[in-house]
Amino acid sequence: MNKPTILLIRWSWDSNQEKKSGRATVIVTYPDMYQRQKTFNFVIGEEVEIYGHYYLVSLDYRSNPKFV
Repeated sequence: MNKPTILLIRWSWDSNQEKKSGRATVIVTYPDMYQRQKTFNFVIGEEVEIYGHYYLVSLDYRSNPKFV
């Protein structure tokens, strides 16, 4: 089964200045176009589980979180 597409719609950083952890809300879109929403905590450099699929959390070129 292919991984669903993740669209980051909202996030906030924890109170640290280093941008290492935070909270995010994403929209998950499956190949059949079914969508779900999920809010969760994340840590940069660690994997998060989103509805049975694992995504590595990293930073994009603007220092925003991304899920690969």
